[in-house]
Amino acid sequence: MKSIQNRSTDLFRMMPALWYARLEALANAAEVATPADAAVLLRRLHDLLGNAPHDAIANGPRPADIEALLASGGETSAALALLPTRAAWMMSSRAEGDLFLATLLLPGMIEDITGQGASAALALVSAIAMAVAGGSMMIGDDAGPDPRFA
Repeated sequence: MKSIQNRSTDLFRMMPALWYARLEALANAAEVATPADAAVLLRRLHDLLGNAPHDAIANGPRPADIEALLASGGETSAALALLPTRAAWMMSSRAEGDLFLATLLLPGMIEDITGQGASAALALVSAIAMAVAGGSMMIGDDAGPDPRFA
């Protein structure tokens, strides 16, 4: 498994456009996915953030921490764990509970970004992936590594 991850990392470092394209595809997938797909998409997002073509997004929760949250049904908590400490975020939903919006303002961003999904976790996946893929920010760029993940 480690050799596969190293090859992905090397590929993304050589071809950053591929990494950004996968983030954009993940953001789009999260917007149309069902809540049952949240764990799979969260794992993909965590993997992509951990294999960034630059070091600014390298500090995040350990895979075991994400897996523990997912195993306990904490998809939203797992998505929130991907955010840096000083991220500003807001969740909202329709009264019917079938559409959630996640608005994020991450360190270094000039404007907020909003993602949507059929669950709070999916909306967060969409928003995080869009923010990073859009190049409007880099997690931790103004303060170094997030101390939660040191």
